Amino acid sequence: MTKEKPPQPFIDTPRLALRPLRDADAETLFILLESDPCIAAMAVHIPYPCPQSLIRSWIASLDDNWQSGKSITFALCLRPEGQVIGAISLSALDSAYPEVGYWLGTEYWGYGYSTEACLAICQFAFGQLGLDRLYGCHKDGNTASGKVLLKSGFELLGSQHLYIAELQQYESVAFYLRSATSDEERTQDDALAG
Repeated sequence: MTKEKPPQPFIDTPRLALRPLRDADAETLFILLESDPCIAAMAVHIPYPCPQSLIRSWIASLDDNWQSGKSITFALCLRPEGQVIGAISLSALDSAYPEVGYWLGTEYWGYGYSTEACLAICQFAFGQLGLDRLYGCHKDGNTASGKVLLKSGFELLGSQHLYIAELQQYESVAFYLRSATSDEERTQDDALAG
């Protein structure tokens, strides 16, 4: 009998609430993604256009992905009003290459929200999930995302030209690595024990 994980947690930062995405968020995410094709153009795994039906099916899969240990995804919400402004995730948790990914609606760019969320999710990954490293990536032209990763303690590993299945095209992608510091490290046994 497989033990079910507890429900996905909530994470609070000074300006943001990171919470599980809900089906009711699909319309807001759709509006954010459709309002500016620049979001998909800068993201590695978001197609454009991104139909609302695809967003709904993605949201519907998130709890199973958390329960199976594959990934965890949070809505990025402004505090205190709770307005959804984007999303952040930890994916490939069941592999040797766990990865952080994030995106924001363009009207929220330039305020440090991505860095604030990235720092919080790194702390969660190392302290609560017991990971010892995280990877991050962005399209080579997305220098703002590179700055977020650097400010969040990641180091640039290099770039590679890859086929991105979701986009059905080749892209040059920059890769980053962040290792847990001794203050952040927690073994997976400790994490599972609570």
